[in-house]
Amino acid sequence: MNESSSINIFRSIQRPAWLPAYIPELQGLRGLAVLAVVVYHCHPRLEGTWIYYASLWGWAGVNLFFALSGFLITAILLETREKPRFFRNFYGRRALRIWPVYVLVLAVVYLNSDWFIGPPALQAIKAAPWLAYIFFVQNLFHLALPPAIGQTWSLAIEEQYYFLWAPLVRFLRRPWMLAAVLLATLAASPLLRLGRHPWLTPTHTLIHLDGIALGSLVALGLFTLPLSRRIWLLLGLGAFAAGMAAAATIAGGTAFLDSALALGFAGAVLAAIASTGARNPLNALLSRGPLAFYGRISYGLHDSHRGLHLLRLVRRAHEPLRNPRQPGRRRRAPGRIHSGGHRALVWLRVANPQTQTLFLTIYSLSGEETGNGKGYQALSHKLKNRPTKLRLQSPLVLTGG
Repeated sequence: MNESSSINIFRSIQRPAWLPAYIPELQGLRGLAVLAVVVYHCHPRLEGTWIYYASLWGWAGVNLFFALSGFLITAILLETREKPRFFRNFYGRRALRIWPVYVLVLAVVYLNSDWFIGPPALQAIKAAPWLAYIFFVQNLFHLALPPAIGQTWSLAIEEQYYFLWAPLVRFLRRPWMLAAVLLATLAASPLLRLGRHPWLTPTHTLIHLDGIALGSLVALGLFTLPLSRRIWLLLGLGAFAAGMAAAATIAGGTAFLDSALALGFAGAVLAAIASTGARNPLNALLSRGPLAFYGRISYGLHDSHRGLHLLRLVRRAHEPLRNPRQPGRRRRAPGRIHSGGHRALVWLRVANPQTQTLFLTIYSLSGEETGNGKGYQALSHKLKNRPTKLRLQSPLVLTGG
C-alpha cells in the first residue's frame, strides 16, 4: 500500500453508522467510577461493614475514568482533526470544562486554609506550589498536597494527555502510527512500575497511562476497522472478562494490575458502546437513574468531594449523634457506616438521585461550628485520640502498581 492510499484511508475515518453521537451508557460508567472513588476515600470508616472489602478497590475507579476519557477525547479528535481552528476549539472547550471548577476548588481550599490545611491563608498561599497547579504538573513532583485537593493528580494526567495527544492525532497521518504510539505507551507503563524508579512519584503520569491508552485504542479501532457491531460487543465482553480475571489472579499485587484493570474497563466501555440503545436492565441502569445522574456531575463531585468530606469531619469531630425524635437523648449509632461525617458520603439509598445529591451537599456543609478552635486543630485532636478509627488518607494509596 503506497503513502497516498494510506492517507486516503485515514481521511475516510468516521464514526460508524450504527454509533450515535451521544452514548448515554457511558454516563452510567462515569457515575460508577466517581462513586467508587468517593467510597474509597471513606473506607477507614467502613471497616466491619458489608461494603468494606469492595471499598478497598474503589481506587480503581480512576482507571475507569481514564479509559472513558481515552475513548471520548480520541473520538472527538478523530472527528475534528481536519476542521479549521482545530487546536483553538479543542483546547478552548477543554479549558471551559476544566478550569472553572478546578480554580474554585483551589480558591476554597487556600482561602479557608485554617480548615483544610492548617496555617493561615496568607502563609498557605505563599507556600503553595502555584506553578505546579497552573501547569497541571503536581503529580510529577514529590509534593505534599493538601488532602482536600490530593485527588487532582488524576486531573493533571488528563490535562497532560490533552496537551500531547491532540498534536499527535493532528499530524500523524496514518492510523498505524497512532496505534503504534498507544501500544508503546501501554507497554511502557507497567515496565516503569516494575522498575520502581525513585524519580517516579506514585501518581506520575508515565505509570498511569494504561487506561487512557486502551480507551484511545478503542476509539481508533471503532473509527478505522470495518467490524460489525456484534463483533465489537463480543470483543468488549471478552476484554472485560479477561481483564477482571487477570486482576483477580495472576496480575493481582503486581506491576501489571493496573494494566489488567485497564483492559477490563476498556472492555466494559467497548461493550457499553456496542450495546448502546439495547433494551435490557443493564443498559437501562447505566443510561438512566442514579448512575447516569452521578455521571453528569462526576467532574465536580470528584474534585470537591474530599474537601466537603474533610469539612464535615472537622465540624462533626466531637459532636455526638442525636435522636431527632427526642432531642435531649443521644441516639445509638447504627454502625460505623453511619458514624460521624462519613454518613453523608456512604448513605446511598435516598429517594431519588437529585434528593441524594442535595442531601450530600447540604449535609456536608451544614451543622454547628466546632467552636472557638480551628477546624484543622480539632480534626488533628480527633486523629490523635482515635488513630484506629479515623485517619486522613494520602492523596493516593496504590495497592498493586
